[in-house]
Amino acid sequence: THGWELFLGWTDHIGRNFSYWINGNLSDNTNKLTKYEGTTVVNAGSNSTIVGMPVNSIYGYVDQGYFKDAQDVSSSAFQYAKTGPGDIKYKNLDGTAHVNPSGQAIINTGANTVADHGDLTYLGNTSPRYTFGINLGASYKGFDFSAILQGVGKEKMLIPQRTMVPFVQTYRTPWAEQQDYWTPTHTNAKFPRLYWYGSDAVATAMNSAISSHWIQNATYLSLKNLQVGYTLPRRITQKAKIEKVRIFFTGQDIWRTTGMWYKAFDAENPNNNAWNYPFFRSYAAGLNVTF
Repeated sequence: THGWELFLGWTDHIGRNFSYWINGNLSDNTNKLTKYEGTTVVNAGSNSTIVGMPVNSIYGYVDQGYFKDAQDVSSSAFQYAKTGPGDIKYKNLDGTAHVNPSGQAIINTGANTVADHGDLTYLGNTSPRYTFGINLGASYKGFDFSAILQGVGKEKMLIPQRTMVPFVQTYRTPWAEQQDYWTPTHTNAKFPRLYWYGSDAVATAMNSAISSHWIQNATYLSLKNLQVGYTLPRRITQKAKIEKVRIFFTGQDIWRTTGMWYKAFDAENPNNNAWNYPFFRSYAAGLNVTF
């Protein structure tokens, strides 16, 4: 593992009444597995034991869009018996290295080894890169302001297979976002054709296989905290024998932008994405009185 970290800060004032400060940090690290004594298996999904590759490397198929029609299905590499128009089309990377009994090239994971992993390819890494934070504030004649921002400049998120498309598990209710699915008149949809997957393992694997279609760009910028306050002048508070009175408003996690198109998941918590806990925002107002 190799990495670096940078921190810069500045504090200043303009005139007698206005002061401000800003601090920023940026860090990055990369890693590579140099030796592994066990048997290396290359699976679709996250892999941590491939020599020469980073820990948490994602391997999967390359998405080529959706099958247009039956002719497109029959003229392409074989995927599944139930593949049809509107299903995700995976790229045949190994040519005719693997064929079915009729001699047609097939999309598969090969022998799941480094030498033969079929049509699987490296799709990115789930480890965050270019982690940064900004802490800033200012004050002017009793008014004060502070904010904390943080983010990640490069990261991939692998979402759980059971949440990629609706009806993979019978107890899961479809989400509103999944209404944007493929139809013959809506071919540029985010989700493939609607299909009752249920307990059919083959059908489930059709569109929820690990592929570039589902890898999310988990870069984000988040306003973690914002606080605005006003302190009453002492000439007013001293008349009431009060040392200090400050009124304030604060917000936590009140804004965020991300590179993900699948908004049901939280880019800040990629390791907890399986259960889809909601992203909470909180606000508070208060009064501090010092006697």
